[in-house]
Amino acid sequence: MVWQHVTSTNDNCLGQECPYLSDCYLQKARRKAMDAELVVINHHLLVSDISVKETGFGEILPDAELVVIDEAHQLPDTATTLLGSSFTSRQCRLLAADVKKAVEEYTEAAELIKVLPAIELYAAEAFELFEGQPSKGALAAFRRVGELKEKLSALLEKLNALTEGLNEFSSLATEFAVLYKRSDSLSASLDSILTTKPSDDVIWYEVFQKSFSIHVTPTQVAKAFSGYMNILNAKWVFTSATLAIDNQFEHFNQTLGLKNVKEGLFESPFNFEKQAILYSPRGLPDTSDPSYTEMLLEKVAPIIEALSGRTFLLFTSFRAMNIAVEYLRMNTNFKMLVQGQLPKNTMLKTFKESENTVLLGTYSFWEGVDVRGDALSMVVIDKLPFASPDDPILRARVEQMKKDGKDAFNQLQVPAAIIALKQGIGRLIRDVDDEGVLVIGDPRLYARQYGKKFVASLPKMVRTREQSLVVNYAKSLFEED
Repeated sequence: MVWQHVTSTNDNCLGQECPYLSDCYLQKARRKAMDAELVVINHHLLVSDISVKETGFGEILPDAELVVIDEAHQLPDTATTLLGSSFTSRQCRLLAADVKKAVEEYTEAAELIKVLPAIELYAAEAFELFEGQPSKGALAAFRRVGELKEKLSALLEKLNALTEGLNEFSSLATEFAVLYKRSDSLSASLDSILTTKPSDDVIWYEVFQKSFSIHVTPTQVAKAFSGYMNILNAKWVFTSATLAIDNQFEHFNQTLGLKNVKEGLFESPFNFEKQAILYSPRGLPDTSDPSYTEMLLEKVAPIIEALSGRTFLLFTSFRAMNIAVEYLRMNTNFKMLVQGQLPKNTMLKTFKESENTVLLGTYSFWEGVDVRGDALSMVVIDKLPFASPDDPILRARVEQMKKDGKDAFNQLQVPAAIIALKQGIGRLIRDVDDEGVLVIGDPRLYARQYGKKFVASLPKMVRTREQSLVVNYAKSLFEED
């Protein structure tokens, strides 16, 4: 509740009209960035600058001679998320609340209140239409899409009326000028959603506990990103431990529209052949089998015992993670740290300081987690991390590639899964002295033809399918400590 009141956003920043402009930390940071020789930012700010420069109406970042992007494998997804437009019912609710607050101070604008109940009503009625729908999906597949568009059209009409009213009072006070910009932007986003015809864009929705959002997202970002690179006219360096697929950069280059690039593949400073062992259990059923997760845990439980915990169990779904929690609770005495029960940083700190502990997590623990030394000695990955086939953006990309006569599975889905897998594997060896066990349970790694691409992209390490060998190796690590 506090966060929205202490954060500067497009919705609440008064800009040059702010009485505290000279003391504003955000403005000071911007001025400092414009004068700096080196600026360190995140991917989101970079993509936001792309979006602003595309319009030709400004910029967020200064021009640069050199742009270095670390963890560059994440950039295409960030660009996909931000290079589009979104509308959320929560924005309507917050806008209405802020208009009411402004009118309380400036009663001469009281007539603005009249349209707010209709805005809140249509937003609420639209939200009710999502009952029984999947939490995420393409708008075209929405069962009551006709009714939804009727409600959204009525909502747009009322938002336009509010925008006109706010414009009339924008000279009364700065607050109304800012509210006018917010209302106008919100109306424009909703109008874009209602008038956009799917071509290079996919229109999709998300449902939350008390609100919904609708997004217009580009299926490809190569054109926008390569255009931005031309505008900036800088040298670019993209670096990450997981850019290459089978020692090739073709997938990454195509995704961002990179051409005529110089490539370099550098070996890891870690000696995986001496520091790690890869275990792929025998006898596991198909990953769709209801017993799969429990059978995988039966295979790895003796190894966890030999290591006295010190294990990350990484899952591709919350459902599988919850099955694992119940199995371990019923059949073992390991202490468990489960994603969602504690903040991420608290979980990691507790894990490092505890004994006989296992940490269970989904994708948020596959990247950006650094546990060095003896605290972590095994990483278990339940399945090859293919993206959900129901993801609306993925489905749109797959359909477009099929229309273009391309092999979407091998050219899109497999490379993306390999990158995600390599990120998960990267949690195990974080230093030159680390040692441990990597477990990839998925039998498709060796049973399917595409599994060879995954294997070819893995670090070189000793591989085995024999549980007893891994248990002995784990005991040797424990005895040495």
